[in-house]
Order: sequence, then structure tokens, then C-alpha cells
Amino acid sequence: PDVKYMGGLQEMLHAADRFALHGVQFSPHNPTGPICHAASLQLAAAAGSFDMLELQFDESPVFGQLVDADFGPVVDGHCRFPAGAGLGARLRDAELERHAMAPALHMHIAT
Repeated sequence: PDVKYMGGLQEMLHAADRFALHGVQFSPHNPTGPICHAASLQLAAAAGSFDMLELQFDESPVFGQLVDADFGPVVDGHCRFPAGAGLGARLRDAELERHAMAPALHMHIAT
């Protein structure tokens, strides 16, 4: 399951409880950016039946530039837990502006 699509942290915790009730491994899906990563780490800390977390690994330096959290490198399957309030990661507005993209133009082709 993915925290972005399951209805947030509370629904994911509910799913984790149901997984545990039926003896099913709980391994969240987390292939996206640093805010989802922070939310997934919070989920991992709160879920009693947590097994492992899929995560984005060394795909882009932008991942670490967009937030003020230090997740550190992944070493032996472990990373740092963000220590700030809330999810533990705050977006850096200047970095978001620096990486902003112009809206894409879409072409409709009649068929």
C-alpha cells in the first residue's frame, strides 16, 4: 500500500492492523519524493507490524534538496528518521521555485 493513495496515515495504520490480524507482511510502497518518504517513515514508526519500506534510492540529488530534513544515506537498509515537527520535513520554497517547470502544452488530436 501507498500512503498517498490509501487515504493518509490513519488509513495506512488501519491497513497495517488488518494485515497483522491475517498474518500478512506489511511493506509500504514509497517510490516518490521526500514528503511521502517522511510520511512513510512516520508510518513505519507507528505501525506495530511494519516489516520493510520500499523507497526511492539515489535517483536524484533533488530529493534531498527539496526539504530541510536529513534522511542521511541508506546504510544496511536503514536511514535517519526526521526529527522535526509533524512529518519532520519542511519544503524549501526556494528550491521548489528553482526546479519549477512551465505548464506543459497539450495538443488534442481529433480522431
